Parts: sequence; structure tokens; C-alpha cells
Amino acid sequence: MKNRTFSRAAALALIFAFIAAAAFIASPAASSQGSRRAREAVERAIESFDELTIEPAAMLSQIRKTGRVALATSRGTFELEVEPFDIRGDNYLAVAVGADGVATELPRTPSRSFRGTVVGMADTHVRLVLDEGLLQGIIVTPGENYYIQSVRDFSSAAGSKDFVFYAGSSVKASGGECGTTLAEKIESEASRAEPDATHAAKGVTPEEAFSPKPEAEVATDADFEFTQTFSGDDIARVNAANADILNIMTQVDGIYDAQMGIKIRVVFQRGFAANNDPYTLTAASPALTEFRTSYDGSFAPGTLPSRDLTHLFTGKNLDSTTIGIAFIAAICDAPAFSYGISQSKFSGSNTQRVALTAHEFGHNFSANHTGPSDPQDPPQIPGCDVLGAALMQPSVSSNATGFCQFSRDEITNHVAGTGGSCLARLVQPGCTYAVSSAAQSFPAAGGTGSTNVTTAAGCNWDAAEGIPWLTVTSGAPGSGPGTAGFTVGANTGGPRVGIVDIAGQKLSVTQPASSNCATTQLTIPQTVTGDLSGGDCRSGQAERATAAIDLYTFTARAGQRIRIAMTATGANLDTFLYLFGPDGTIVAENDDIVLGTDTDSRIPVNGFFTLPTTGIYTIEATSFSNDETGAYTLALTDNASTNSAALSSSAFTVGEGVGGDGLGTDGTGFRVVTVQRSGSDVSGTATVDFATSDGTAEARKDYEQTLGTLVFGAGETSKSFTVFVPDDRFNEAAETINITLSNPVGMTIGSPATALLTINSNDAANGSSPVQGGAAFSAAFYVRQQYLDFLNREPDASGFAFWQDQLNSCGTNEVCRDDKRVNVSAAFYLSVEFQQTGFLVERIYKTSFGDAIGNSTFGGAHTLPVPIVRLNEFLADAGRVGQGVIDGQPGSDALLEANKNAFALEFVLRQRFLTAFPLSMTPAQVVDKMNLNAGSVLTQAQRDALVAQLSASANVASGRASVLRQVAENSVLNANEKNRAFVLMQYFGYLRRNPNDAPDGDHSGYEFWLQKLNQFGGNFVQAEMVKSFIVSSEYVGRFGTQP
Repeated sequence: MKNRTFSRAAALALIFAFIAAAAFIASPAASSQGSRRAREAVERAIESFDELTIEPAAMLSQIRKTGRVALATSRGTFELEVEPFDIRGDNYLAVAVGADGVATELPRTPSRSFRGTVVGMADTHVRLVLDEGLLQGIIVTPGENYYIQSVRDFSSAAGSKDFVFYAGSSVKASGGECGTTLAEKIESEASRAEPDATHAAKGVTPEEAFSPKPEAEVATDADFEFTQTFSGDDIARVNAANADILNIMTQVDGIYDAQMGIKIRVVFQRGFAANNDPYTLTAASPALTEFRTSYDGSFAPGTLPSRDLTHLFTGKNLDSTTIGIAFIAAICDAPAFSYGISQSKFSGSNTQRVALTAHEFGHNFSANHTGPSDPQDPPQIPGCDVLGAALMQPSVSSNATGFCQFSRDEITNHVAGTGGSCLARLVQPGCTYAVSSAAQSFPAAGGTGSTNVTTAAGCNWDAAEGIPWLTVTSGAPGSGPGTAGFTVGANTGGPRVGIVDIAGQKLSVTQPASSNCATTQLTIPQTVTGDLSGGDCRSGQAERATAAIDLYTFTARAGQRIRIAMTATGANLDTFLYLFGPDGTIVAENDDIVLGTDTDSRIPVNGFFTLPTTGIYTIEATSFSNDETGAYTLALTDNASTNSAALSSSAFTVGEGVGGDGLGTDGTGFRVVTVQRSGSDVSGTATVDFATSDGTAEARKDYEQTLGTLVFGAGETSKSFTVFVPDDRFNEAAETINITLSNPVGMTIGSPATALLTINSNDAANGSSPVQGGAAFSAAFYVRQQYLDFLNREPDASGFAFWQDQLNSCGTNEVCRDDKRVNVSAAFYLSVEFQQTGFLVERIYKTSFGDAIGNSTFGGAHTLPVPIVRLNEFLADAGRVGQGVIDGQPGSDALLEANKNAFALEFVLRQRFLTAFPLSMTPAQVVDKMNLNAGSVLTQAQRDALVAQLSASANVASGRASVLRQVAENSVLNANEKNRAFVLMQYFGYLRRNPNDAPDGDHSGYEFWLQKLNQFGGNFVQAEMVKSFIVSSEYVGRFGTQP
């Protein structure tokens, strides 16, 4: 953030610079007895001022002719260059409500306003309200605000040509309290049940203003007590009240335009001419609630004005010292709470009226008080209690004429984020804007970034940010196409998000928490206790820069519905919650949503919050105000109790056999098992694991072991999985398989949770195994079994026919057929489909966890590194990657890629992976450990590229998943691991067991075949590996008798 400052000396030097005088010059006033009395009245309000004699009609005439007017003052001659201006929008409407309650439309009066600049002085904004008998105005400069006001506002003894010119800092301090209370924050937050995901951190400087400028449309209301202070009949009094309000709004617009680049536009005005307005309360907070809740209902159907902000000008004396109140952070984010009140009919200087309304608008735009109004409030914000910068102090002083940097940051950040989403942009005709990047992420160490702005030549734009750790360094302001550069500072606190408004477009910048901030991993559901203390890490959010935080993480799928509750157990803690999504953006936040208390926070306010993406979420438990400490409990729950999953039956049957085409059908050769979901809320994502296990049937011979996870999407109520059964040649009694549901997430397990699948034999007598050579061999059986054992699916028709033709092409030549049996079977391991599914799973396990250590007696007792993946893990995960994939079918490549991406993301979220790669690891540590596990397969350039990629990834989980895939798919690893995996798959595929399972007791057999395969350079034919497994008694005996 640029911090350009303007000293008072520099500002005065500009004022006293020579300028060409306009034809009309306001001159010092003459002295008289009446003027002396008037001067004394002014002196009671203003420390130092210039008395000017001005004839408004003559000034108006001069401006209409030349567009310029000069004011000769003790601070120099100000030459003002102005043009007609109307604070009212094209859609402006004004009404007066009479004693009968009927609203009468008022004719639109000519505008009396002008806007412009001081000639020869940069960054100045002038607003004048001028007609034949009226003059008031404001000159906003970088170092000071100056006011022009009729002396008659101070004393009736003044003449019509008597005016004063004074600096805002010269006004003697007087004021009242702003009544913004925590109750208003509670109600505003309560209206935001599911906050937007693009919420930003805070920060901007006046010269980093919005461009194109956002425009806030304002509706004003004037109660009877306000309108009755003006003279005339009912219509005249309302017209006069509206004109007075427009005068104030014109000057408020000057402040916001100059300091923020935000335009104020009045689109509707209403005034009550009789004592029948709906506003009766004088206690500030109840009065604001009354205004908010009664305003919309006070209009006839179809007449409610469209607006961004609604403000009541009241003539009542609010209770105590309160003179104004407004809801905080309401514009766009909580439109139902975008309301405020100004007690705005004072005698004396005009500055307090302008300051009060600008102050209350500031609250609507998310600016908080910058100092304490009672002993429990946070300490004074440095630099926000000095003249010219005290506009958001809780005591709204008459000499508070501008926002301090802290307040400008808060307002700009709100508008740059979701708080500006409803505001129109004042775009130059024919200009459109686009930025090349909508989001960028930086490591905790910080860095530099840029984004390109695409627009036409001559189209002006600027960059606005108010974040102390983010600085726009180049390119802005710009005209035409350009590049905005920025730097991101090092983060020493919690995760943080900032929004830069570039040419009216949003650039989200995220940073993870500093490594100094410890995190605690949670599972759903879990309740923990914590204590915010002075030694804790500090929040990364600018509005809570000194607030202590505790960080918690949990993993979840997109669509899961969760709830977070933080309850203060310490006496002085007022809680606040942030929920950061996997990409580092804030997806939800909450404060004090339990109405009637001030200490507890929940996400969401009611019900459950639907998580937008799969990944690692971070909860930041903190306090509403800076520097609060205390104990709390934090509960993370989900909607599991609202829905459940159950098997569709407790008993299923399947017959051995196949159809006429040699393939299985549901009920014969395989059984589709359905799991049903039910309950009062099935709107979220939920998962449940399924598994088969041996009853009287055995997985090694009677059925294909089946394991996996069913993922129910939002609203889904039925999912299924398939259990395959070989058409063996055994005459057996009915055998059973156990089916079990377990590990539900986002739901519970209903009944039945278990079932028996009964296999009915189709053989009258035992027969020879159909996979052995000779007359008993069945090409159809053999091919189908390769699909089941290696690809976990029924054959597709074309593949089934192709591989049978390969086997049958030998005719009765047994030697030829034996060779074909070897080659056909090996082809399934070597197929693209298996290499991209099963073999990828083996490499992912190696990249993640390295090798296991096996025992062998081959060549003497010793240990050796062996693949770490085990059969049950492999079956479930290979099935996940290969789900629905049939190589060569239309769309199979895209489906496979989607499956691989989803599996990798799910894999890095597993607890086993998070234990091996805790979130505290740096990107370099993650890449280096994966590379070491994989056998140091990366070149230095590849390694460095992956570290840079992971460092730049805002989404830690997706970044890790991408790096995991890239290492696992490395060509060197592929070559190094191919023979090891080939041997492993002999056991997994043919024997349906781990290499060291019975009848083997160790990895001696595995080592024997690996050495032999390596000896022949991976040539499985010469090594006779596949041949030995397919003729082994263990494999042949799976399906029938053998000689």
C-alpha cells in the first residue's frame, strides 16, 4: 500500500502560488455593529476564519459565464473552476407525505450544485451549493478541508452577503456520540447466513482511489421533527428540508469522492409534513431498528425505491449524547441492514452536519470507530484522532473533516470485496475492462505479482487496495492497456486474504498462515477446548490485526454440510469465527449470531453450511475485538444425524455362470448391490465404505473381493457396487459372502448395515479347471477372468472377442496356445488401461510412503525393500481410478483424467498421507520427500519447478495432489518400478493375495521372480514368470480340479 502524505506546509505553498484571478473575487467583509455581534457568534464556534462579503447572485452569474470564481482569503486566493453538478440521479424521485398519509410527488427542482477543482492545486475537489440567495460549500484538499458558510447560520444579526471561510481544523471541538453498538453488528451478521466466498481483508490510500468509480445510490427520509424546522406550507417545508439534505449530501460526496473515489447519488427523498411518520423512538439503537423494520412497510405496493443505502435525517433529540447511528458493513453484503440516522439540525458550523452523515455512511461502508467510547473498547488507533483524520472517532466532532488511513482502508476494502458488488461503476462511454488474473496466491514469505489490464486506448483506470501487507507498486493509475504490479509482504500471522480493485475488476490475493502459527487437526464430529492468550499467533485479517487466534484444520469433500460453533467460557471473550476454504479465501465468517448474547459465534447462523470444494479447510477461532483473551469451546459437527445409508436388502443371491455371449449379467456372474440413502436432509455430499469378506465362500477362488467408497452427491439417494463371481467348475453347496457398510461421513449407517450374498453353484459335478491347457481350456472363461482380475470389470464386447481370437487362432496347436495364454495375460498388465490405473496406484503409494521392508531367505536370510501397497488398498484404489473407464471407448480419456485427479486429491487428504506430510511441511520439504520416496527420480530443474508450483498454489491439497501425480508419473520412476510392480501383480491378480501371505510366509518368492525378471531385462517370456504363475496349482486350482 502506498503511503503518500501531504504536509500542511506543502498544501499552503500550493495555495499561495500565483494564479490568474477570475473576474469575480470574494472580498473581505466591512465592519459594522451588526457584523461585530455576528463575528462574536462565529468566534464561539470557530477558532480562526476569514470574513468575506459575497453576493451569491453575482457569484452565480460569474460562474455561469466563465466557470470560474476566486476567493481571496488569508490563506491565499483560491481560484475555483467548477461546472454544474446534481447529486441527484436521473431516476430521482421526491415525495411529501401529508396529514392524510398520502405521498405526493414533488416536481424536480433545478440543481443548485457545482463541482470542480482548485486551479493549480492537485488532488482537490470542490463542491458548491449556490443560487441567488444561498452559498455553502467545501474545498477538499490533500491536507485540509475548507468550508464556505453563511454567517446567518451562526447569528441572525448577519447580513445576506456575510460569509465565513474557514479550515475544518479551525472549528472548535464540539460533538455528540455515534451510537453504533455491538447490537447493530450482531443483527447485520445475523442477516448474512452464508457469507460470500470472496470476503476480503482490509486496506487503500486516497490516491489509490477506485477507477472506474463506484456509485452508491442513497434514499433519504426526513421525519416530521426535521421538516417542521423549515418555514412555509407542507410542500414548501418538505421541499426546503430536501434541499437542505441535498446540500449536506453534496458536501459528503465531495469527501468520499476526494478520499475514496466513491460517488454518492441521491435517488429518492421523502419528507413527512405532518406528525404521522412511523418513527417514535429516541433511544438510538431501538430507533435504528425501528427505522430499518418500518421503512419498507411504509410504502404502497410497487412504490418502494431501489437504493443501496437508506438514511434518516431526524429532528428528534436522540437520547443521551448520541447524535447518529448506523449498521456496520451493510452495503451490498447485508442490504436489509444498510440504514443509518443523522440527528442533523444544528445551529453553528456546517461541518458537524457534514461530518456526522459522512461518519454514519462510513459505518455502512464497514468503517469502525477508531477510538474508545468506553473503557471496554479497544485502544485508540494511532493517527485517527488528529485534526483532519478523526471522522470515525466515536465522538463526532465538528472539526472532524476527513478519514484517517485506517478508516480509508476499511472502507476501500469493503467496496473492493463483496461490499461493492451492488454498486454501479461510472465507466467512460465505450470502455470495458478485464484483468488477466482474478486470483493469485503467495507463500507466507511474500513476493511480487502483476496482472494485465485489457481496455481500449484512452480508457482510464486505477488500482485500489487498503491492505498494509499488499502494495500496488507500478502501472496504476493507467490509461489504456497496461500492467499493474504489486508486492505482498511476509506473513507473520494467520491466513489472510486481500482484494485489489483494478479497473473495477477484482483480484483476490491469498497467503497461508506463517509457520509460526500452530494448527490443530480436527475430525468431524469433534469438540475441543481452547484459550486465546497473549502468546498466541495473531490474525492475518487487517480488522483484527492484534487479535489472538487458534487455528484448526479439517478435511472434507465438496458438498459436505457442516456446522462450527465457538462458545466463550471466559468472562471477557467476545468470539469471532473465520472459515477459510481450501484455496485460502474466506468462505464464511460469523460474530455474535446468538441474538441476546454477545459472546458466541456459529457458522452458519442456522442449519448447516455447504462446503464449496474438496480440500483442507481452516477454522480461525478469534475474538471480535483486538486484544481480547479468554477460554472457549469449539464444536465441529455435520448433518450426519439427518440422513443414513443402508443396504437395500439383508440377503442377495447370485448364480455362477454367464450368458450366451460368455459375459455375466446381474444375478448370473455378478450381483449389483444397492445402497439406499434416506432422511430429512439429503442435500449434502455423504460417503460410506463398502467391503466384502469371506463367509463360507473364499475371495481367492469363489468371488472377486470388492472394496471401495460410495460417494452420494447432493440429493442422491441410491448408489451401487458390483460383486463378480467366476463360473468355476466345482460342484459346491451354496456359499455366502459377507457385505458390510462402514465409515460413514456426512450420514449414519442405517439398517441393514450388513447382508449375505449367497452364491449358487451351477455345476452338477466337479470339472477340470478351465484355465489349464488341454481340452478343458476355455478361451472365453480365461479372457473374462483377466478382465475381472486385472481391470475389475466385465469385458467390453470388442475386447472380449479380440482376445478370444488371439487364443483360438492356434487351433489345436498346444505349444502355440500356451504361448498365447502367456502373451494374452501379460497384455492386461501392459495395457494402457492397467498402466494408467493399477500401476499408477502402486507408484502413488511408493511416492507417498516409500518402500516397505520384507524378509527373504532367497540366497540366505535378509531383508529387502518391497512395494508398500497391500492388496486390499490396491483393490479399492485401483477400482476408484478405473471406475467407468473402458480404454478406447469415447470419452474414456477424459473420464480417466478426471478419476486420476479426484483420486489424487482424495489421497492427499487421507490421514495416513497427512501424517507423512503434515501441513507444517514447506513446499520444498514435500517435494524432496516425495522425490526421495520415489527413488530420487527428478532432475534438479524438475524438482525446482515442482517446488515453485506448490509454493504458488493457494489450494494446498490440490497443489500437493498435482505434485504427487507428477512425481508418480515420472518416466524414470515408471521405468524403475515396472518390474517390481509386474511381479507384485502376479500375486495380486492371479493369486489374489499379498506376496508374503500364506502359503508363503515372506518375500522369498517375490524376490526370486524379481531377480529373474531383471535378469532378462523385463522380458516376461524369457523369464517364464507369467507362464509359471498361470500354470501354478494355486492359480489353476481357483477354478476347478487339476491333474
